[in-house]
Amino acid sequence: MHYGELEARNIRGQTSVREAAELMDEGIEIMPLPLLPGGNGPLQ
Repeated sequence: MHYGELEARNIRGQTSVREAAELMDEGIEIMPLPLLPGGNGPLQ
């Protein structure tokens, strides 16, 4: 998506602090959200 190969859309998931920093270095906007209790299943 970032390189124009796919249509832009919002995505969500989990990442490490290091991966988040790499995304920001690439110019990809991220928004950290708190992990809610009881979230043992998929993020969908």
